Amino acid sequence: MTADTEVHGYQLPVWSFRPLVESHPEMAWALLEALAQRVRVAESRT
Repeated sequence: MTADTEVHGYQLPVWSFRPLVESHPEMAWALLEALAQRVRVAESRT
């Protein structure tokens, strides 16, 4: 993967990520939607 513009990435260990998602359910929902979309795209390729 190559970025066309400057990109900043972050890494969170599970012990930091889980409390963050538990305290922000809207974030969990957005992640589930994105994951479901990726699964749909992957399944359509097979």
